Amino acid sequence: MAGSVEVRLDPQGFTQFGRDLREFDPVLYREFRKALRKTGETGVEGVRAKLGEGSPAGGPDVGRMRSLLAAGTRVAVSFAKRGGSVKVTTTAAQLPAEHKAILAAYNTKGEWRHPVFGGAYGTGGGWVAQQGNPYFYGPVMKAGHQEMLRGIDAAIDNAVRAMGARGA
Repeated sequence: MAGSVEVRLDPQGFTQFGRDLREFDPVLYREFRKALRKTGETGVEGVRAKLGEGSPAGGPDVGRMRSLLAAGTRVAVSFAKRGGSVKVTTTAAQLPAEHKAILAAYNTKGEWRHPVFGGAYGTGGGWVAQQGNPYFYGPVMKAGHQEMLRGIDAAIDNAVRAMGARGA
């Protein structure tokens, strides 16, 4: 008789699976984490591409801030007690201290204000408003979300099959 089994893991179940896999076979655990990180790279590539787009409103674009944010974008795989996850994160760690708030501002859906020096945008200096350019909550992650879920499911399936083949 043919049939199928669907396994849905909540964050705590995902955490427990990762911990059980590590106990069962550390090498298989490392392969599993590697597969999860590879799956997350889809999101990283999308975020980096979005950050690499030109300056909004055709303003001068040295791209320094966005390139530093892109460099700080990575995949984080966690099996923490509060719940396991595969996350695409961007850190402002590489930004100069006076520019660290740009991460939250740039990723907002709304408008944000920032100083402009040297007369850019014809302002003669002062402050200008800029529309946010959300990438985590915008089309980039919406498009990559399903692909990432499929990749996570495949990594879990492969790990379960490997455990079965090794006598778990």
